[in-house]
Amino acid sequence: MADEKAKTPEAPPAPAAPAPPAKAGEVQFSGNPGTVFGIDGQGFGEVRGIVLLNGASLPITRWKDTSIKGSMPSDAKPGAVEIRTPDNRVFTGYYGSKPK
Repeated sequence: MADEKAKTPEAPPAPAAPAPPAKAGEVQFSGNPGTVFGIDGQGFGEVRGIVLLNGASLPITRWKDTSIKGSMPSDAKPGAVEIRTPDNRVFTGYYGSKPK
């Protein structure tokens, strides 16, 4: 009989880490506290993503490839705006006057 070595099964490869969001561009953000906000740009896609102002999600009423509209909270403070699309792209902007 031939010598057979017991083979231990190889562990499956570790799953790949998700790709970091790809910076896709800057956007123009307009709106006033307690009103409708508007974002103009290009390449948002037709599938709704999320809009963040200072890290808080904003309600979206319309999402199109070139524009997004939603409700601005009445207590909105100036700060960073981030649009995240379902395909992991990120657009950035700023609401209010940028600090110097």
